[in-house]
Amino acid sequence: MSNDIIPLEDTVAQHVRSAAKARGGTITPEQLVKDASRAKHPLHGHFEWDDAEAGRRFRIMQARVLISSCMLRFETSSGVQIVREFVNVEHGSSKFVSTEVVQTDADHKKLLIKRAHSELLSFKKRYGSVIDAFGSAIDEALVNAEAAMARVQKKKPEKKSKTTRRAA
Repeated sequence: MSNDIIPLEDTVAQHVRSAAKARGGTITPEQLVKDASRAKHPLHGHFEWDDAEAGRRFRIMQARVLISSCMLRFETSSGVQIVREFVNVEHGSSKFVSTEVVQTDADHKKLLIKRAHSELLSFKKRYGSVIDAFGSAIDEALVNAEAAMARVQKKKPEKKSKTTRRAA
């Protein structure tokens, strides 16, 4: 481990780190679940062991994936665009809003832009060391993304001329 990287000392991280170390520095979710399946394992309580409840939660996650896979194809003055048909505009919410509603409803549009900006800042924070290591190309892309986001906040949405639904 690099001297520049200082692991946070929380219980979960310590146990995940230990499990990975025991496997040569790697860990899979399946391995961690197997380890934590023992009732006395320190991470046991972080998992849902009731199969009916776990199944319900998993199906909800699968539904999120299906909703997110719906795409719209439309033509604009700059060419064909493909975008998500439904977007989740609020952190912590499981409600998806159609792109059409986001385009026409100022409140939903503001929420989506706020979320996108938050995710951009999160990306920068998460990958800051990678950005520093790889230099200007990634940094330039992030600056361009921030500038584009600023333009979107001031721009009126384009009207769709042709819509085709497809699943990704």
